[in-house]
Amino acid sequence: MADLSGGLTEIAWHTGRLVRVAVEAAPQTLVTGSKDIVRLLERADPARIGACLSAARLAEAAESPAQALTRLRRSRLSVVKLRLGGHADPDLAATGRTMLAAVLGGVHAECDHLEVEGTEELDAARDELGAVGLDGAADRPMPGSAVPCDAEPAVTPAG
Repeated sequence: MADLSGGLTEIAWHTGRLVRVAVEAAPQTLVTGSKDIVRLLERADPARIGACLSAARLAEAAESPAQALTRLRRSRLSVVKLRLGGHADPDLAATGRTMLAAVLGGVHAECDHLEVEGTEELDAARDELGAVGLDGAADRPMPGSAVPCDAEPAVTPAG
């Protein structure tokens, strides 16, 4: 992690661009929940490396978004990426909405990247952003971009 942090710092110094890495928990790996993320990143540079929270992964780990976020914040780790998915499943959709509200609904957005699967989930994510008070985002450009949000979206495929 120290080598990765150092490499990311060097990239930023040479290019003037901040690059951040997100660690995501997954079943049957060494990192299965937020406790493992905290343990893995205890010596990492929190400005460069943080967590990826996934509604599906939280459900698999039997963690609530509040539990995971509290654990990450106490360790001074940020959420670099939110992965939404499973909007057809009401429980996962509720978990996704809770994650959005907790991470993006505050005074300062604490997430660099929001990932959805396909246009149906993109529409659902837009609805959820509106539900947590972040509606109107289509009226202003995204940070670092001159293209308004209502332009043809680029969807990052999950996986």
